[in-house]
Amino acid sequence: MRPLTARWIANAVSGELVGDVDTVVTSVEKDSRAVQPGGLYVAFVGERVDGHDFVDAAAANGAVMSLVSQPVAAPHILVDDVTEALGSLARAYLALLRTEGDITVVGVTGSNGKTKT
Repeated sequence: MRPLTARWIANAVSGELVGDVDTVVTSVEKDSRAVQPGGLYVAFVGERVDGHDFVDAAAANGAVMSLVSQPVAAPHILVDDVTEALGSLARAYLALLRTEGDITVVGVTGSNGKTKT
């Protein structure tokens, strides 16, 4: 992933940034245990588990920012809907890559063999 600033991400998701606008994010992760240093942790709310409960664990694992739908103590970007915001981030990132000509598109075509590819 291309490094992005927290400011760029907050603008892409129309979120409220709480933290340093110049923080650099180098990856995005939804599992707090898998976050790498420099990562953005995405706190989804599920049927049984609330990702907001793991924001501190993600920060301890190196997350420099979290994408959340409720305020937390760690640096974060507050949005109304985390799922919708992640989609907005993906669209904005793809548009950035296309603008810079830094993307390769691969198509798997044909009438046979795609299921096992």
